[in-house]
Amino acid sequence: MKFSTLFFLLFSYWGLIAQSSGPPKDLEIMIRAVEFGSIAHVAYGENGTYLASSNQGDIIFSDVGTGHVIRQIKTDMLTFKDLTISANGDFMASISFYSAAADAVTHRGTLSLKPLSGKNEENKFIRLWDMSSGTYRWLKGHEKEVKLIKFDRKGKLLASAGKKDIIIWDIQSGQLKKRVAGGGDAHKKTISALAFSPDGRYLASAGADKVIKIWEIESGALFKTLSGHSARAISLRFSADGMQLLSGGEDKKLILWDWTTKSKQVFSGHKKNIVKAGFRPSEQGLVSIAEDGTLRLWDIQTGQNEIIPLPARPKQEKDIAVDFSPSGQYVAFTYYD
Repeated sequence: MKFSTLFFLLFSYWGLIAQSSGPPKDLEIMIRAVEFGSIAHVAYGENGTYLASSNQGDIIFSDVGTGHVIRQIKTDMLTFKDLTISANGDFMASISFYSAAADAVTHRGTLSLKPLSGKNEENKFIRLWDMSSGTYRWLKGHEKEVKLIKFDRKGKLLASAGKKDIIIWDIQSGQLKKRVAGGGDAHKKTISALAFSPDGRYLASAGADKVIKIWEIESGALFKTLSGHSARAISLRFSADGMQLLSGGEDKKLILWDWTTKSKQVFSGHKKNIVKAGFRPSEQGLVSIAEDGTLRLWDIQTGQNEIIPLPARPKQEKDIAVDFSPSGQYVAFTYYD
């Protein structure tokens, strides 16, 4: 059986202390081996106390403190493309490729079989899981493949992106709330990242057309368009107060936006694509992880960065999956092929 290793990086709430050589002394790296095949996605759960990871056939929930598996959802021949957990931990959403005729859900020792809706429809639908019961319902609204999913920070809304269209879902009812990103304002190329503002009023989207768009959720209208990347952005995150937006992309740049005025601050240093970026707990600095095998800690005022080498990537593993805990205190990542 193939082993996948999850790496948990712990950041002190007091910020990371730079040293003349080596990683900051309050950076702790904990390594956990998970024996459930190749992990392709990771997502933090409620308050960052547990982590969900997916592979072909399973979703595994691990305790962040111990690394122990606390729950497992088994499915029949599913390959997951994305998963996300609501801020209150009540719901999880997932998108996947077509599986066999039924899938098995394991919850507290029970097993039930449920038929899928159709052989060629799997990638158009979203599974919305009730975490207390382990059951799910289908969200149907996209005409073509769903690419990305993202909960808002209040656990009330879910955004899903197709190639160029975006749907906002009401989580409690499971009903379509609003279609955005339509018509002439839509991205010209495939959507690559989503992020809700903390108050749930706005949604940011990035695309292969190299622009970031800010959408007003209530009206579905385009509010702002931000230009600055020379390649697609694949990471978006709002600051806790919602005043700033952080983007990182395949141009190796990290951009901090005052999105209401469109002013920006650019951070350069990574040698390969940035896959995830966020705000450090104190919000006095930034953190980014890239395919160059480094995590960098950025000082917003000076633009300087501290380089933290990541554990070596196995030769057969081509990609990296990353997620930040809700508080920004933890980073979890894994390599996969």
